[in-house]
Amino acid sequence: TDYASHDSPVHEAAALPVMLPTKLLGRDAALAQIYPSLKQGRSVLVYGAPGTGKTALAAALATAYAQQPGGVLWLNVDNDSLESLIVRVGRAYHLTEISSADNPLGMVGAAASTLMQHKPLIVLDGRISAQVAAKFISRCADRLPVLIVSREQLEGGGWAELRLPLLEPSYAVALFKQESMINDNSHDAAIESIV
Repeated sequence: TDYASHDSPVHEAAALPVMLPTKLLGRDAALAQIYPSLKQGRSVLVYGAPGTGKTALAAALATAYAQQPGGVLWLNVDNDSLESLIVRVGRAYHLTEISSADNPLGMVGAAASTLMQHKPLIVLDGRISAQVAAKFISRCADRLPVLIVSREQLEGGGWAELRLPLLEPSYAVALFKQESMINDNSHDAAIESIV
């Protein structure tokens, strides 16, 4: 069976299933807050309104991890169940005993052992319940870096949390100009009113 590229560990930033930002603007403090927790093998939830740059922030962090031996296991989620996440771990590492199991919950130990052996940064990007995320982390990814990217705050998981606010106006203007390839400052006031 063929699997999507994001169901396999990524070892090159260009292979991430998201577009990498050319330059992450105005998020140095967020990076400085999140990276140490991930480096210590802790889970971090980044949440906020659509368009605040949560996925871009995750991509910037994943870029650093892609070069590591474990790489990045980026899973786009849409209310996935724990069973689904376990099967996706089996698919990522081509382990048919996990991915084809009649009872995926019976493969928790195998999924946990596989993830601990490879030690990827795990990114859960999208809609997921706090309960499923917490169970997946505690049963399969304990002491591994897990980055949860969500619109909503997810409570009860024991992870570090960062609400990503809107960009400061000066950074929003710079981002708009960067994406629009505008190189002069003559329209900054008009751009600020747009952003």
